[in-house]
Amino acid sequence: MVFLIIDPYGEKGGGAILLKTQIDILRKLRPEDDFIIFKTKVATRNKFASYFLQFLNVTQKASIIKKADLVIICSVYQIENILIARKLKSLNIPYILLPKGDFPPHVSLNKSINKYVIKKFLWGFFIRNMMNNATRLVTTSHNEIFWYKCSGYSSNRYAVISNPLDINFNPISEFNKEQRERPLVLWLGRYSPEKNLEFLLESWKLVVHEIPEAVLFLAGYQKNKKYVNKIRRRIQRYNLQNNVILSDWLNLDFKQQLLDLCNCLVLPSHYESFGNVVLEAISSNTPVVVSDNTPWRDLPNQIGACIPLCREDWARWIIRYINSNEDISAGINLRKKYLEKFEYNVIMSNWNRLLEAVCSEIATKKA
Repeated sequence: MVFLIIDPYGEKGGGAILLKTQIDILRKLRPEDDFIIFKTKVATRNKFASYFLQFLNVTQKASIIKKADLVIICSVYQIENILIARKLKSLNIPYILLPKGDFPPHVSLNKSINKYVIKKFLWGFFIRNMMNNATRLVTTSHNEIFWYKCSGYSSNRYAVISNPLDINFNPISEFNKEQRERPLVLWLGRYSPEKNLEFLLESWKLVVHEIPEAVLFLAGYQKNKKYVNKIRRRIQRYNLQNNVILSDWLNLDFKQQLLDLCNCLVLPSHYESFGNVVLEAISSNTPVVVSDNTPWRDLPNQIGACIPLCREDWARWIIRYINSNEDISAGINLRKKYLEKFEYNVIMSNWNRLLEAVCSEIATKKA
């Protein structure tokens, strides 16, 4: 079989890292098959030029698309992906769709009215049908599929396959959490409104009032410069310059060191399709405080807290983890047990079952 994988991510960001992992899984599962990677990221800042180049790109690659037996489309808002899905439908070529957290516009908190209108238009006229026409819709959590079903996804041809814990991620055991000079709380992600960093800073004010030496380390992909500047202004307004570090994307080694050293990881998002940093924190024996708008509601109390967005409650939990003298080794076995379902081999097995079912359907239709 010939698999065509549509890659819209480029090289940076969590999406790019996870897609590389999934491509690796697919190649290991189907070593006898051919894989074609179709990169669709267009390097231009002009939106209209981008749309034109995307259209041109799909037109030029039509011959490649026709060779595919099965296509895997990652992300849904790219114009190219919409065009490719429509082309595939006309050619009767099946495709698996991985939305990767591309939520409906009414869930997104993007305050740009232009972006909202564009997303609303695309969702109403194209993306909903794109999802319903997919051979399979693969989401990373039941939280994600819930929003799609609320927004018009009516098919039952979906699978929930979690992201795997990065096999390259190895907690640095020689670091001792007692070595840090000041209490350290960590946030990792992408600087954008749905990450709810305004709320985190409001909660952090309460923490600093009780523990003046505490440091909040913010690190992530700074593509949304307007939001980054907003967070910088908020830090100054709250007079937290000595208690907040605002950083760009971290390399893997430094991220591992911070996860190993920090008192806890925080994730106050308005919504998350998954949240790989939670897995990484748990594997580092680091407690987590996450919002109940994320898929992590089944977290055992010994591992972390999944709680509503209340400033006082968040400050209380963060202070508790900063002041905690508990032996974290006591929960190691529980953490290992919790992480088992996210192991690489388990995710490979889930993908294998999905591909066997889809390939069987394709073979039946061809017969």
